[in-house]
Amino acid sequence: MKTFVVSQGEFRVSRDPDVTFTTILGSCVAVCARNFLTGVGGMNHFLLPHAAQDRKASNNGSLIYGLYSIERLINAVVDKSGNKANLEVKVFGGAQMLGENLNIGEINSHFVEDYFNKEGMAILASDLRGTWARKVSFIPSSGKAFVAKLTKVPADQLLESENHARSSLCSNIPYGDMELLGR
Repeated sequence: MKTFVVSQGEFRVSRDPDVTFTTILGSCVAVCARNFLTGVGGMNHFLLPHAAQDRKASNNGSLIYGLYSIERLINAVVDKSGNKANLEVKVFGGAQMLGENLNIGEINSHFVEDYFNKEGMAILASDLRGTWARKVSFIPSSGKAFVAKLTKVPADQLLESENHARSSLCSNIPYGDMELLGR
């Protein structure tokens, strides 16, 4: 079995039956999507639903935003596997981390539920909200997802990591601009 970590602001897709994706979540959310007929699937990991300044700015190409990250994940799975109607979705994360003045986890949880409701796509399984970090593993070929509650991870350590990622990524993204990188 090959295991790939999906970090903050990333997504990965595979059709390999020996692949597992894994991530650790606090207030962030991971979406796992797969075509149940072909076994092609993937996972993302987003920090915020959309840009604070303007929801349209979420299309600036940054995968830290759920609005853009989910679209990219779904499109990549469909590109490799065919029909969007054959997709199943599972969502995880959105915890209320200790010390948050603004409950980003609740905002992310509400966003992801609302997103799939508006898309007319049922969420097959979820583990959202709560006050604990999670380790999520997803096997695209089978659609199996495993969630471990991480009660031993210091919440302030995870919160610090998420806050650092948010501030450094957000400050490096010019409003309304997109940088295209070579392949």
